[in-house]
Amino acid sequence: MGQARIAAVLAAVRATVRAELDRLVHSALELDDENVVDVAGLTDAVLDEIASTLERGHVDDERVAQIARMHHRIGVEFDRAAQIYALLEQVLVEQGLGTEALLVVAHERALSRSMRMLAEERLEARDALERAIVELANSFDEFVGLPEQDAIERICDLVVRVTGLPLVYWAEAEGTPHSGLGPGVVVRAAAGVATPYALGLTLSTDEQLPAGQGPVGRALRTGRVTVSGLPHDARFALWRGMADAWGLGSAVVAPVSISLHRSGVIALYRPRGAELPDDVEDIAAALGHELSRLFRARAMARLERRRQALDQVRATILQSAESSSREFFAKVTASLVGCGAVDRAAFYEHAGRQDGLEVLRLVHVEAEDDVRRELEVVEVVVDPARAAEAPLIAAAVHRERVLTAGVAASWAGYRLDRTAGRLAHGQVVVRYPVVSQGELMGVVMVSVADEQHGPLTDALFDQLGDVIGAAGARLERNQGLRTTEAVAQVSRSLLDASAAVVAAGAPEDVQEAVLRALANSGVVAGAWLSRWDARAGASEIVRALRVPPGAATALTRAVGPSQGIVVDTLGRVRDLAHGQLVAVEQGAGAAVTECGWRHAVLVQVPTSGSADGPHDTLGVGLAHAGVDELRLASVIGTGAQLLGLGMAEVALRDRLDRERALQQRLAQTDTLTGLMNRSAFEVRLNALVAQEPVAVGFLDLDGFKDVNDSLGHTKGDELLAALGRALARLAAPDVFVARLGGDEFAVALVGSARHRLDQIAERISVMVRTIGQRWRITGSIGWALAPDDVRTTRELLMAADEALYAAKAAGKARWVRYGGDVSQRVQRRRRVRDGLVDALASGAATFACQPKVDARLGTVVGVELLLRWPEIATVDVVAELRAAPELARSLGRAALRTGADYSERLNGVPVAVNITPSHFLHGEFLDDLDELVPRGSLLVVEITEDVALEDLELAAAQVAAVRARRIAVSLDDFGTAASSLSALARLQVDEVKVDRSFVQRAREDHHAFSVLAALATLEETGSVSVVAEGVEVDEEIGLWLRLGGSCVQGYRYARPGSLASVQALIQSTRFTPIDIPRWRVDDLIVLSTLAAAERHRGIAPREKLALEHWFDGPGRAYADAPGWERARRALWRGRGLTAELVYAFADLRTVIDHARRAAAYGPPSAL
Repeated sequence: MGQARIAAVLAAVRATVRAELDRLVHSALELDDENVVDVAGLTDAVLDEIASTLERGHVDDERVAQIARMHHRIGVEFDRAAQIYALLEQVLVEQGLGTEALLVVAHERALSRSMRMLAEERLEARDALERAIVELANSFDEFVGLPEQDAIERICDLVVRVTGLPLVYWAEAEGTPHSGLGPGVVVRAAAGVATPYALGLTLSTDEQLPAGQGPVGRALRTGRVTVSGLPHDARFALWRGMADAWGLGSAVVAPVSISLHRSGVIALYRPRGAELPDDVEDIAAALGHELSRLFRARAMARLERRRQALDQVRATILQSAESSSREFFAKVTASLVGCGAVDRAAFYEHAGRQDGLEVLRLVHVEAEDDVRRELEVVEVVVDPARAAEAPLIAAAVHRERVLTAGVAASWAGYRLDRTAGRLAHGQVVVRYPVVSQGELMGVVMVSVADEQHGPLTDALFDQLGDVIGAAGARLERNQGLRTTEAVAQVSRSLLDASAAVVAAGAPEDVQEAVLRALANSGVVAGAWLSRWDARAGASEIVRALRVPPGAATALTRAVGPSQGIVVDTLGRVRDLAHGQLVAVEQGAGAAVTECGWRHAVLVQVPTSGSADGPHDTLGVGLAHAGVDELRLASVIGTGAQLLGLGMAEVALRDRLDRERALQQRLAQTDTLTGLMNRSAFEVRLNALVAQEPVAVGFLDLDGFKDVNDSLGHTKGDELLAALGRALARLAAPDVFVARLGGDEFAVALVGSARHRLDQIAERISVMVRTIGQRWRITGSIGWALAPDDVRTTRELLMAADEALYAAKAAGKARWVRYGGDVSQRVQRRRRVRDGLVDALASGAATFACQPKVDARLGTVVGVELLLRWPEIATVDVVAELRAAPELARSLGRAALRTGADYSERLNGVPVAVNITPSHFLHGEFLDDLDELVPRGSLLVVEITEDVALEDLELAAAQVAAVRARRIAVSLDDFGTAASSLSALARLQVDEVKVDRSFVQRAREDHHAFSVLAALATLEETGSVSVVAEGVEVDEEIGLWLRLGGSCVQGYRYARPGSLASVQALIQSTRFTPIDIPRWRVDDLIVLSTLAAAERHRGIAPREKLALEHWFDGPGRAYADAPGWERARRALWRGRGLTAELVYAFADLRTVIDHARRAAAYGPPSAL
């Protein structure tokens, strides 16, 4: 068959096949309208290839493979293509073209085989990509720990190794699709045989540019996977030639989220002719997701490393000793970058002012060499008007951190300056102002690589800010230390020079000594002295050391005769008094710069000249950084003063001598009396005790407080001054006197003077009595001797004080020597002070129980706890408690604790505990009570009358507070102190315990008898319970009951014993009730009258009438008393106060005693 016929047959067949294909496209294949054109093209390609096959007479496998790839590209399966072949074969057979039909069959088989191979290839490619994802996941931790560039290169290598692709590369752009992308795209790594192709690419994110129309640009812009068939994609035209040269086919580009402001892609290239899997976009998206997760993990790991690095930087800062802000923050920025806390850093130092605005100068950059070279000289004028657009200025103006992203325009609307732009490189830039005492020291600028989803949290930036703040605080501290050290250096140098100044014979010597001292201090770079003549309006340099004369002249002329100023390199002139800017002198600033200084300080030298006369100015140059020139200027002013004072050497020497003598005298002398004070006394005594025998006497004035209280402190001071003058007359080489303070004086007798102790003690007593006679002032003296009594100065003073205490206790107005009873008492008191708490804890000291009995009922109505410490007498314990309030509180707490415990165990019997006045009035007594005594405890707090004497108002408040807690209060030992019945009424206690001395004396002493009767009446009124203490015999009980009392406590019933013994007593014993009728009031009146008659040796008419009524009435109860009848008859015979009446009552005492015995015993059967 000829070629012409074949062409004619195919042309005829094409129309029929095309019509059938169009039907299949819309029905069987179910393709959408967008793919209709591709299907039509596939149909034409198939028919053209069949025509070519018929012309060649054989099947071209390469061409068949291209047809298979077209099927794969447009998504047509082979079974659909088989329908096309069936139609073609049918037409050819009908036309009688059998040979050609066989070629079509062969073509069909070749296409089927090619499509099958292509499917296997796609499946293999899919598996390879999945294996790459799995291996990437398995190596996740390894990639997290690698540096970013190494990690990216390793990722590309891994994908190439697992998939066998000819090319895999990684590209990045600044920004994100949401925040905006920078135009440039950089290929950071590539792997595979076609790596040179990737490294030579020109890529962009700008879709208007050809370089931005490829799959990389589209993936970066959209954030989605982009697939491009290289031979067929028109947008690939820019790179097609090079891709063909490297045998590259289709490309899959997956986006990767690298950081908050940085986007990346990974591009995968198949070999030319190799097809991509159907779900390549899903697989590539999974790969991109895994890589994004990897970078998130890297970000978190880096964030943690940054935090740890910041802790290291903080530790470094705390050890830094630099005082120059430039050197210090150079070290800080180097530490921040060196340990990985930040990527780059810079420090702007405050460089003064320009046209009234602050100036920041970039003085250190911690970055790559090219960045440092480009930013070598940068200055920024802090104009508040530009704060809204310039983040560095905003940080300086607002004194707060400012953060911007590492792209040209940040979300805050700032424009990055040249420094930030070079530091940023796709990173976050933060500016931290460094402020000291409200003044801007500079700004630290750092760049930090931001990470996925913003793990650079505020917490990290706060920590970074804390580190910068700590650095500022440390710098301020270092500057303070450096300044202090500099001040100390200059001070020492001036101090060393003061001797030369004082000894100088001429003004030139003084000037040379001061200037050289300053110049050699190690702080001052140069010093000069200038003189300003106000009349001439000119200055001259008097003397200069290490200063160019021209510079000194320029500085002096520029500032004139100022009282004190500081000039810096910018010519800013500040007032030393207030630190305020007063002028700007460019010439002065140039002079400071010419000398290589940082500051010049000029201080006027004080002189005695006239106001319009010459004035000398001391000037120094300071070259050290990190020194507070204002503080240093103060010591320079000291140098100026030294210079001025040195001009008048004699006056200076005299003044220093006088001042020294005065200070020494004031330090050793009591200003009121002129005697040595306590400090001087102890110093001198300490020097003598180890060498010679010494006797020390402490004198304390008895009654001096009353003088102060009644006549005022002025009169008291007069008395002390007079006594001081008198005591001063005792002074001798071996006797010295001192006033210790208040009304206490001390006398020391050295060596043989101790033998005159009695004589001197008597002289002192006479002096005190003579001077204090008008106010009845006496003196008590306590003496102690060393080494007889003690050996050290401290022990000697304590012994004298104890002896003084003994003299006071013995009745005052006497002197007592330490030793014997005093020494023993001191030892006992020390044992009490040192051992009571331990004794209570160990059980060596315990609380005994003594019952309180209602004698009328014969029952135990209460128990009192009494301290028992066998080693120490109770009286010694009580004495020490008065002087040791805290010890008294410890004992009181123990008593409260024990009392609460015993109360619970005694089943309803109240337990009384003794509390000292100091503890009862203590601010925490009520807290102790609440802590140690449970609510509902039957406890009685016993206090003595001393609480009223110390503070009646406070005592009354405490009593009320205790009673509010349902705890009774008892007033113990009533009648032994100086309190009154008004105080008793004010305290409002629940119980009064009459001291045993009243009970015992009432039988003999009518005064005691009357008081006891009055107290018994209190109980009858029901206002307060009254207990008679110390009853030991039946007569005392009978008297108390006859007077109206009922409760008693004493040995008559029970001695103090253990808790167990009291429990047994309560359970097994009931005392015999005593039923004695109370005396009537008339009886009491008669007894009082009889007592008065005995005392006055006579009876008044009024009293006689009362006695007559009594003898005829109630008195008949005492008719059996010896002498009673004779007394009655004498009374009736007598008239008035006659001697006969008195003699008739010769046995009056017998009558009184009988009456009292009757009151005590009552009828014989009562007992």
